[in-house]
Amino acid sequence: MTDRRVPSADDAPGALPAEALPRPTIAPAIVGLGVAMSFAGLVLQWVVAATGLLLLGWGIALWMKEVRRGWRLSK
Repeated sequence: MTDRRVPSADDAPGALPAEALPRPTIAPAIVGLGVAMSFAGLVLQWVVAATGLLLLGWGIALWMKEVRRGWRLSK
């Protein structure tokens, strides 16, 4: 009989090792909302722009925290 196993990507010559994917996070959406509100605030009101900048800073901080966590776990 012949082997009817389905070939996988791991069987390919020169296949790359599997890498763990990062956890899902809301940080990119917060950064996007912060950027959008910052630009909208340029047209609307300074309060909207200030809120957008606060969201942008918070989103970047969350994202960098997650990146640092991933680096620590990968070592």
